[in-house]
Amino acid sequence: MEQPAPAAARADRWTRTLAAADAFSGARGAPDSPAQARRDREHGGDAHPLKVGVGLVNAWQQRAALPPEWLDALAALGVRWT
Repeated sequence: MEQPAPAAARADRWTRTLAAADAFSGARGAPDSPAQARRDREHGGDAHPLKVGVGLVNAWQQRAALPPEWLDALAALGVRWT
């Protein structure tokens, strides 16, 4: 099986993390989630559990390198960096 290019894999991971954060935010009213909070997301025809909090912490740690549209998407969910 052919592996996706690193940039494509990163964008795919981002899409899944953002969808999971959106689902968590919709259920809880805020994107703040415990690190181990999980949301099942469909990918490739299968459901995969994603740790929402871990994805958000990773985004926070890498925020200086994230594309502006990714930061805007997180801001639209109510994520604050301070």
